[in-house]
Amino acid sequence: LCEKNNRLGGVLRCEEEVAFKKNLDYYLNQQAKAIADSNIDLRLNTEVTPEYAKIIKPDVIIAAMGAQPVKPRIPGIDGENVMSAQDAYTSIYKIGQNVVILGAGLVGIELGLHLISKGKKVKIIEMTDRISDGGNFLHILGLKVEIKKRGLEIEFNTKAKEITADGVVCVNADGEKKLKADTVIYAVGQKPLREEAISLNFCAPESYQIGDCVSPRNITSATAEAFMIARNIGRF
Repeated sequence: LCEKNNRLGGVLRCEEEVAFKKNLDYYLNQQAKAIADSNIDLRLNTEVTPEYAKIIKPDVIIAAMGAQPVKPRIPGIDGENVMSAQDAYTSIYKIGQNVVILGAGLVGIELGLHLISKGKKVKIIEMTDRISDGGNFLHILGLKVEIKKRGLEIEFNTKAKEITADGVVCVNADGEKKLKADTVIYAVGQKPLREEAISLNFCAPESYQIGDCVSPRNITSATAEAFMIARNIGRF
């Protein structure tokens, strides 16, 4: 098992300080412990490339490389006051008091609730007319309770036109307006690391791709897919 970072858990580890994600952190720790207590050859700080695969000559490769945040094409997106949701979780100290989050999916909503618990003033803008639950309809019911309880503001049918040093220029049915913000965070989706996974296709007699590097999905789907692939190794 090769992991390019220095610990197991992938991108989910960025949420370990989120109070309502403690069960997830417990799950990841238990998985890591199970591996540590097994005879699995764990290689941290090891990125698997075609060159590395040629060295170790595996019989089977299972690529679970994940995805990376989509950066929207908006003027000002590369400003010093802008960051991805993934980076925001581990850089709370860099985030100003007034925050605007682009995207009302589960990632944006959960981040907004977390930042409010840290004393930040948060507003989310969403291009559509509703929260995107990503298929987790039960989870979103609980989040809606927290949205109301914590006073998380969401402006629907609102599109970010430009990001400036002191906020976001938005457009909605009423026209153009500017939202003041010290920090702007984008949470508009994930892009699968598909090319990196495909590059390993011919580096072993059997090769598989699972999880977010195929298509962004939830933990249950990725785990079920991993079980099916592991069970079928050598059968085809």
